[in-house]
Amino acid sequence: MVAIARKLLVAVWHILTKGVADRHSNARQVVCSFFAHAYKVGVANLPDGLSAKEFTRQQLDRLGIGEELTQIPWGSKTFKLPPSRKTANAPPLSP
Repeated sequence: MVAIARKLLVAVWHILTKGVADRHSNARQVVCSFFAHAYKVGVANLPDGLSAKEFTRQQLDRLGIGEELTQIPWGSKTFKLPPSRKTANAPPLSP
């Protein structure tokens, strides 16, 4: 158990200090998590008056994942995700 806890702690440390996503992360799961988070905190409470979809795209761009995603699968619905503002060679956006 200690070894597993250490691996998780190291992964979290890298994500928080370097602002990069886990190399094994599933972009579809991450997009759903950010979208759900946007509604949990309340769309009115998102920074800069962003919509839940815009907030989700901004976070994906910040982490440098999901440039190819165009939709958010949400139950029986799908929502159109704004296009990525990242170019192929640009570094990830700072927080």
